[in-house]
Amino acid sequence: MPGTNQVVLQSRDSLRWHSFDPIHGRIELEPIQRYQPDGSPWLERGAICGSQTSLFLPISGGVLEEIGLTDGAVIRRDQHRELKSAIQVEVSGDEVVFWDTTARQVHRLNLQKPSPSEVLLRSGATPLFSPNGENLLLSSLMKHELFSKGHSLPTHEETVRGRLAGITAPGAWTTDSRYLALVTDRDQITLRQADSWNTVGFLTSPQPTAYTALRFSPGGRWLAAGTSQGAIELWDLAQLRSEIGTLHLPFD
Repeated sequence: MPGTNQVVLQSRDSLRWHSFDPIHGRIELEPIQRYQPDGSPWLERGAICGSQTSLFLPISGGVLEEIGLTDGAVIRRDQHRELKSAIQVEVSGDEVVFWDTTARQVHRLNLQKPSPSEVLLRSGATPLFSPNGENLLLSSLMKHELFSKGHSLPTHEETVRGRLAGITAPGAWTTDSRYLALVTDRDQITLRQADSWNTVGFLTSPQPTAYTALRFSPGGRWLAAGTSQGAIELWDLAQLRSEIGTLHLPFD
């Protein structure tokens, strides 16, 4: 969480706040606090708002719940008809991108307009807005596609070489929206500049496993990578930059 030494971990039915040691890259196992929703569990991971102060959580039945990251308080809870068959919901301002499981398509919806949602991709993919809301990453089984806000054609693409056994290849944004981490093989992460699509570097897992989730720390120094074995790898990008001199991410 920005400005703190805490991380928020989400499971299917709860949020947990944990202390994080940025010097040694350690997460305390015992949570500081928890939040559990009333009724149905969340469908997929939450979407952090652009201000980094709250988390949007999709719940079955077309419900979107917004939770404050600092105190776990429910800020708002709304229901939307078009989201009833949606999973992997991503929110940026009034714009929602989601995977419709009935139509098996990715749709874009404006929460302030009564018009039907727009088909963005005629296949399944995981959506991820940049923190500034200007770009949208769609990650599928076989490729990553980058879209500018309001556009229906991708500006950049990245092929995923290794199949992840039905899991869409994850991606992550730095908090300044300038860089992306993309899983491009089962055990490889590619770091790219978002605007130029230039390659910054490659990270390869030291264990024979597949990456299933990615997240940058607020300052961009740490990259957390979840694996198919249930482990979390923490990459110290500042240390790697000092050792090999080829990474150019904006961190201390």
